Amino acid sequence: MRAWHVFAVFLLVGFLLYGNVLSYPFVHDDYIFIVGNAQIERWDNVSQVFLGKPSGTFIGQDNVNAYYRPLLDIFNRFLFLLFGGLPRGYHFVNVLCHVFNSVLAFLILRAMTLGPLTAFGCGLLFLVHPVQSEAVCAIAGVSNLLSAFFCFLSFLSYLRYRSAVTVFSKNARLVTAGFFFLLALLCKESIVILPALIFLYALLFPSGQQGQKKWSRYFLPLGVYLLFLAGYFTLRRLAAVSMPAIFDHPEELGLRLLSIPQTLLMYVRVLILPADLHYYRSLDILHFSFLPIVVLLALSAGVIWLSRKLDPQARKVFYFGIGWFVIALAPIMNIVPLINEYALILTSEHFLYVPLFGFLLAILAAARWAYRILPAAKIQRIAIAFFVLAVFLLALIAKEQSRYWQGEIPLFQRTLRYQPQFGRVRILLARAYYFNGDYDLAIAEYQRALDIMAGYAQRSSGTKAQATYEELMFEIHFDLAHCYEALQDPLRALDEYRRALRFRPKDGRVYNNMGLNYFFIREFDKAAACFRRALKLDPRDIMALNNLAFYHIHNANYFRAEGILRRALKLDPLSGSLRQNLQEVLATKKEVFEREKKR
Repeated sequence: MRAWHVFAVFLLVGFLLYGNVLSYPFVHDDYIFIVGNAQIERWDNVSQVFLGKPSGTFIGQDNVNAYYRPLLDIFNRFLFLLFGGLPRGYHFVNVLCHVFNSVLAFLILRAMTLGPLTAFGCGLLFLVHPVQSEAVCAIAGVSNLLSAFFCFLSFLSYLRYRSAVTVFSKNARLVTAGFFFLLALLCKESIVILPALIFLYALLFPSGQQGQKKWSRYFLPLGVYLLFLAGYFTLRRLAAVSMPAIFDHPEELGLRLLSIPQTLLMYVRVLILPADLHYYRSLDILHFSFLPIVVLLALSAGVIWLSRKLDPQARKVFYFGIGWFVIALAPIMNIVPLINEYALILTSEHFLYVPLFGFLLAILAAARWAYRILPAAKIQRIAIAFFVLAVFLLALIAKEQSRYWQGEIPLFQRTLRYQPQFGRVRILLARAYYFNGDYDLAIAEYQRALDIMAGYAQRSSGTKAQATYEELMFEIHFDLAHCYEALQDPLRALDEYRRALRFRPKDGRVYNNMGLNYFFIREFDKAAACFRRALKLDPRDIMALNNLAFYHIHNANYFRAEGILRRALKLDPLSGSLRQNLQEVLATKKEVFEREKKR
C-alpha cells in the first residue's frame, strides 16, 4: 500500500464527500479574510507582514486575542492571485489540503511502524469524520488545514530523523522538522504544543540506536524545536503582537479552569456522537457542576484499566494517542480567554482538527483489546464490518453537515437550534435575513438579540463589559432602522435612530440617516437640522455636506448649494459624484439666470 495509492483513494473520497462545497459562496469570516481584506492584493509589503504590524483583518476584536499568522496572510494573497473573488477555487484548495493531511496521517502511522491497514483506517477516519467539516467547508478554516499540514510534516520529519543512519541525514531531517514547525506556527499559534508531543513520543518510544547517548534521545530534538520556537516568538515580538491576557481577570480565569472537565467531555462526546455539530459552539462557564469532574475521573480509571489489557506495544500507542489528544487541546481548553459573549466561551469544532488524530490513534490502539476477547476466526470479519459501518455513518453525517455551509441563513439557524440564547448569532442571522430581503424575519431576530444584549448590559453594569453590550445594542437599533427603511416606514426608522443615539449620541451617520428619513416624510427643516448637527460633530463629513446641499437645492437656494459642494470638493477633490452634483447646480443656476433675464 503505497502513498500514492492512498492519495488516490482519499482524493476520490474527499471530493465525493465535500465536492458540493465547490459551489458554495463566501460565508461570514470569509468576507473578513478574503472579500473585505484591503491588503489581499498587495505584494509590496510582505516584509511588513512578518516584521511589522499584522494585517488589520487578523487582529481579533471583542475580547478575542490578536493573531500573528503572517504565512496564512501570504497564502491567502497567493490564492487571491489565482482565484480572485471566485469562492470555488478557495473551496477546492481547502478540500485538497484536507486530503493531503489525511495522507500525512497515514504516513505518520507507517513511520511509527504500525500496519498498513491500521494506518489506512486512521487516515480514512480522519478524512471522513464530520467534526472536520467546519475547518473544510469554511474558507477561513484554511488556517487549521495549513497549520496541521506543516505540523504533520514536522512530526513525520522527526520520525524519519529517528530512523536515519548517517549523521548528515539525521541533522538535515531534524532541522527540516524544526523548520516545518516554524511554518506551522506562522499559520496558527496553537501548534505551539508540538515540542511537548515530540518529547512524549521520545519517552514512550525511546530510540535505541547504537552509539547514541541517552540524553540526546530526548533533549536534542526538543532543543531544536525550542530553538525554532524562540525564533517564532522573536518574530512575534518584532511585529509588536502582544501575548494573550490570560491572568488579567483572576476570577474569570478560575471559572474557565473549573470548566475544563466539562469542555473536555464535550469534545470527547462530539467525537464519538457527532449528532449536534454547529457553528459557534460555546460553553457557559457559569453553569458549573461537579458531575463532569466525577465522569472524567471515572473515564480516566477506565482508560487505565483498558491500557492494562493491551500488549506493551499497543499500550504505548494508546498512551501516545491520548497524550496527543489532550496536549493538542491544551491551548484552547479555556486557558486563553476566547469569549463570545458574557459567560459563553468559544469551543469550536475546528479546534479538534489536529487533536482528532490522537483520538483516532488511541481508539485504534484500544481496538487491539478485541483481539484478546473475541475468537480469532471472527475478529477479522467483525472488525471490517464495524469499520465499514463507522466510515459510512460518519461520511453521511459529514455530507449532511456540509449542506449547512451553503449560506449564512442555514448556518446560523442551525446554531440557534442548539444555542437559542446566543445574541451575537441572532444578530448575524438577522443581517443574513436583511441581505436576503426578508425584512420582517430580520426585525424579529434583531428584537430577540436586543433583549439578550440588554440583559447582558444590565448584569454587567459598572464593568468594562457593559460598554461592549451597549455598543452591540447601538448596532442593533441602527440595523433595525435600515430594516424599516427597506419597508418604507420612515417613522419607525426614526424611532430606532433615536434609540441608537442613546448609546452613541455623537455619531454623524445616525444624524445623516435621520435627515434622509425626514426628507422622505417632507419635514425638510428637521432634515436640515440633522445634517447641520452631523457637520457640527464633524465639519469634514462629506455625506452631511452633500445632503445639506440637496436641502438647499430643494429650496432653490442654488448659491448656498454651490458653496457647500465646493467646500466638499476641497475635502475630496477626486469625488466624481460631488463634481457631477456641482455641475448640475451650475447648469440649473444658468437656466434660472437665463429665465430671469428674459423676463
